[in-house]
Amino acid sequence: MSCHVVRSVSECFVKPLGQQKSGAKHAINTLGYCYAYPEWPAIQEFLESVIHPCNLDMTVSDILFPVDVPPVVDSFFYHHKAVNHDGHTMPLLSVKVAQLLDGLFIGVSMNHAIDDGTSLFNFINT
Repeated sequence: MSCHVVRSVSECFVKPLGQQKSGAKHAINTLGYCYAYPEWPAIQEFLESVIHPCNLDMTVSDILFPVDVPPVVDSFFYHHKAVNHDGHTMPLLSVKVAQLLDGLFIGVSMNHAIDDGTSLFNFINT
């Protein structure tokens, strides 16, 4: 996945959460991905924890065609086992990109402290 795509996604998610502060732009390379972020510790920590890449030896049809949801789908979401009090220690928003043999799965998880499911759905669809 190119740095341009990951940078665009991270900037798209970070700007609504961090518009109060701005500063000099720096680049960071974490797990092979590039980010550009303002010089602000909360945003830096957010970007370092927001995207969690993983590679799987599966195809899209392995996930879409079974009658029951495969257990591996839970691993596509960073917050899949989170409960309400976990929001104090986990990222507010995370994007986990799973590279499959013939495609990508992008799992987006968000803490309800910053938004609700309808707003996230509308945000992703725009």
